[in-house]
Amino acid sequence: MNQDGLYSIKLTTFFSILLIILLGLFAYSSSINGKFVWDDNNLVVHNDDIKTFKTIPGVLQSNIAGSLGNIYKSYRPLQIISYMLDYKIWGYNAFGYHLSSSLLHILVALSIYWLLRVIFDDWVISFLCAAIYVVLPIHTEAVSYISGRADSLAALFMLLSFIFYIKYERKTNIVLFVISMTSYMLALLSRENVIIFPILLLIYSYIFVKPIKKKLFFGISLLSMAYIALRFTIFKFEILSTDFYSFTTIWQRLPGVFVAITSYIKLLFIPVDLHMEYGKKLFSYINPLFWLGLIVSILLLYYAWTNRRKNKIVSFSILWFYACLIPQLNLYPINAYMAEHWLYLPSVGFAIVVGYYLRYWWRRDAFRAIAFAVILLIIGTYSLLTLKQNEYWANATVFCKRTLKYSPDNYKIYSLLANAYIREQKYDEAITACQKSIKLNPGYPYSYFNLGLAYMDLKEYDNAIKYFQISITKNPKFINAYNNMAVCYFEKGNIDIAIKISKEIIQINPRYTRAYYNLVMLYSIKGETSEADKYEKKLEKLGHTIAEEAFKINAE
Repeated sequence: MNQDGLYSIKLTTFFSILLIILLGLFAYSSSINGKFVWDDNNLVVHNDDIKTFKTIPGVLQSNIAGSLGNIYKSYRPLQIISYMLDYKIWGYNAFGYHLSSSLLHILVALSIYWLLRVIFDDWVISFLCAAIYVVLPIHTEAVSYISGRADSLAALFMLLSFIFYIKYERKTNIVLFVISMTSYMLALLSRENVIIFPILLLIYSYIFVKPIKKKLFFGISLLSMAYIALRFTIFKFEILSTDFYSFTTIWQRLPGVFVAITSYIKLLFIPVDLHMEYGKKLFSYINPLFWLGLIVSILLLYYAWTNRRKNKIVSFSILWFYACLIPQLNLYPINAYMAEHWLYLPSVGFAIVVGYYLRYWWRRDAFRAIAFAVILLIIGTYSLLTLKQNEYWANATVFCKRTLKYSPDNYKIYSLLANAYIREQKYDEAITACQKSIKLNPGYPYSYFNLGLAYMDLKEYDNAIKYFQISITKNPKFINAYNNMAVCYFEKGNIDIAIKISKEIIQINPRYTRAYYNLVMLYSIKGETSEADKYEKKLEKLGHTIAEEAFKINAE
């Protein structure tokens, strides 16, 4: 290739990358002023692990809640490490965390562009796919919700592993091998859904008639199997409330699989009424959405199979979409029948198909103007819808009220709304919201906990203690309930009881730093300096200081 040709390729690549970045920044410009919402409080605000890199060994051995105890089943240490980096820069300024999530999403889009350039060697389809992907409104749940960051991290590292797998396929090199393996390991440490990566490699090899690089494929497959083994043994984190779907059979859940597929396809094309909490539901085999999803899936998969040689790009995209959905279709019981952020990886297939057909018309001179107009319309519409949808994550009150429009019987959201009202000092509304949550589900501990918080703020400490105790009966390892109960006893002047409770907390979770802070303060008040010093040293061994804990309490 001559010098002019190389220059043209570099210029095209530069402007493609620049446009993808600008589109991503524009689409998520309205998200960066959002606050911490829902799980953000447990994963960031109340998570002592993110305050120091010294906790990384513990993070690598625990669920994502870390020092708060086993309140989640998920093992995603890289997500928590990313929050450590944010905390180092931004502290508890939510702006910085939203900015990081937006930039990470843009990196995912650029990785898609890179991957498709490597596979197809076609800058038009690569650019269109990445440009559409970066502005898809369905991704706001993964990007604008700080706790959704695991999706972007996992996608980024899996895509990088895929890129270097293909490069290794074309030029056997130990450095490429190591980069691909390391990237995939980081993807597994980000989110569990990337265990399907070996399947994607098989699809790629089959559709594009590429030889499987046995050593690298074996290594990646071994990592997947090792991860699965660890997740079902050492890192099998249990929570006390048994999930609804764990009591169901695959035949009961199967209609929901195709109802979800129908909904996913509709939301990709028409991304309106986006929201969280679709609920834990079972569907009938006579449900029209089940049959629609089943028929559409059969037709798409049949097309992919019969056209695998004539139309490799579309066949690859369809198989990518379904393969990436497999871990999240509730075939194995999970916590919902569908969720919008579960489309984060599958939607790459959708974006490729749309980009492919837009490129097809773009390259026909007679239709280029129409194709250009359609491209602008699609990217412009999606960008504006994403800008609007980001408002959903503005703050906890907005989030809860909008979610309740679509899920009016959601006890978790009523409880979260109560917590938001407490922060706004609207205690009557908070108590009413808690009562609604308890009526919908009397076994949910957070509803009683939030009632306790409301009464605690109102300085009605006896009532607060009563509801904290109830929340503990629902969840005997509810650390925050123990901690707030200790604070209530302190406010009542019962320092010895507060000390006793704080020690109980350490027995339950030796990494809960607030309990050590409490003991230092309580023993100092009693004048028992040796005991205070003992617990201060233990706190420092965990990588924290009294000043940091005091600042955190004031920040709340």
